[in-house]
Amino acid sequence: MEGLERMNAQMNGVTGTRATKRTQPRAVATRRRILDSAIRLFAEHGYTSTGTRQIIADSGMTGGAFYHHFETKNAVASAILAESSAKVHAAFLSADADGPALEAVIRGTFAVASLHVNDAGARVASQLMHTVGTSAGAATRYYSTWVNALGAQFARAQLQGDVRSDADPEVLGRSIVCAAYGAWAVASLTVDDPRITRQLTDLWEVLLPAILVAEAVPHFRDFLGAQSLTPRTSEAATR
Repeated sequence: MEGLERMNAQMNGVTGTRATKRTQPRAVATRRRILDSAIRLFAEHGYTSTGTRQIIADSGMTGGAFYHHFETKNAVASAILAESSAKVHAAFLSADADGPALEAVIRGTFAVASLHVNDAGARVASQLMHTVGTSAGAATRYYSTWVNALGAQFARAQLQGDVRSDADPEVLGRSIVCAAYGAWAVASLTVDDPRITRQLTDLWEVLLPAILVAEAVPHFRDFLGAQSLTPRTSEAATR
C-alpha cells in the first residue's frame, strides 16, 4: 500500500494553499469554515458557477482571512481534493487487514463507496477531479497511484493462490479502478447507500469467476455476499 500512502503527499503538492506557520485553533477553524462553505456551494451550484466572493460571504470570513489561507478559488478546490484523497486513502487502508489480499480489495471498494455516499467533501471532490484535478494533473496521479496499489494487491493475491497465474496484475488493477471509479462516481451523485452496494456487488459477481482460480470462487462469493450485507458507518455528510 506504499503507493496509496504517497497519494496524499502527491495531492497536497497541488493544493496551492499559502504557506503558514499559524496552527492555532482559530486559524484551523477559519480554514475549515472556508472549506466547508466551498464544499456546500460547489455541491449546490458547481465549481464554475461559484465565485470567490460567494465563498467568503457564505463562510462569514473577511477577504483578508480568505486570502491568508488561499490564493484563489482554484486553491480552495485543490485543497478539497487533497483532503478527500486522504479520506479515501484512509477508508481503503482501513479495510486492509491480515488475510487474503483480494478480501482487502473487495472490502476496500465498499468502504470507499460508502465514503462517497456519506461524506459531502468526497462527493464534491469526485466532481472536482474532472475540472481542477485534470488541469492540475492531480487526476492522472490519482489514477496511476490507484492502479499501482491495486496491481500490487492482485500480485499478492496471485502469490496466495487465489488469482489466476496467467492474469496480469497491472491489467487487473487498471480494470478494477475503472469499474470501481464508475461506481464511486455514481455514489457521489446520490445518498442511496443500498444502490451503490448493489452496483458493487454486481460488479464483483461478474469479475470474480473471470480472475479467480476455480477452487477460490465459492469462498470469495460467500465473502462478497457478507460484504454486501454489512452495515457501513461513515462520517455524516455534514461537510
